[in-house]
Amino acid sequence: MPTRRTLALALLALAPPAFAGILEEATGSCSNGDATACAAVGDAYLTGQGAPKDAVKAASFHGKACDAGHARSCHNLGFSYENGLGVPKDAAAAARLYRKACDGGHGKGCLNAGNAWFRGSGVAKDTTLAAQLYRRGCDAGNAQACFNAGYGHRDGDGAPKDPAKAVKLFERSCDGGFARGCFAAGLAYAKGSGVPKDPGRAAQLQKKACDDGFKDACGKRAAR
Repeated sequence: MPTRRTLALALLALAPPAFAGILEEATGSCSNGDATACAAVGDAYLTGQGAPKDAVKAASFHGKACDAGHARSCHNLGFSYENGLGVPKDAAAAARLYRKACDGGHGKGCLNAGNAWFRGSGVAKDTTLAAQLYRRGCDAGNAQACFNAGYGHRDGDGAPKDPAKAVKLFERSCDGGFARGCFAAGLAYAKGSGVPKDPGRAAQLQKKACDDGFKDACGKRAAR
């Protein structure tokens, strides 16, 4: 009998017909309350890796996994509701599920929950709550959430205005691989906003932003 981790990886790695047996086994494990198995089957149907692509089945299995406390599946189900994939489009349900994922420690769930409350998508707009969710996402390792939290402190939007804290969050975002975080930090060093002015550090961060795929940073001065 495979372990939960082995089962989840196998579900994503195997292609039909080899997948058929383990899909049946995982579906049975899901019926017996194994949240990881439910999540893996949902992932397979969502991506088409290891099973025929089927958004309705993906949402169903992610729903079972989410109900059993699988945070990533709550996020994936939220994504399905946000985009109408296998379920009716429902921004309020998406926001609720993203927040549930965040409460379970899923960084991207916090990011998307923050976006929902920041924009007022399916919920009453609340930039203070959005900033809190972004910070939780950052602390859970989501680099884009660090970037969004940084903007909250830079502009005083939902969080106390604090340029120094903003730069630290932009640099965390950059360190996590989010190129726009590198560029935002570079601008701060170029202008001396929240940190001592440092053209060398600004250029270094601008280059990293370009190298990491943020094309607006390429061939431009960090100070604009």
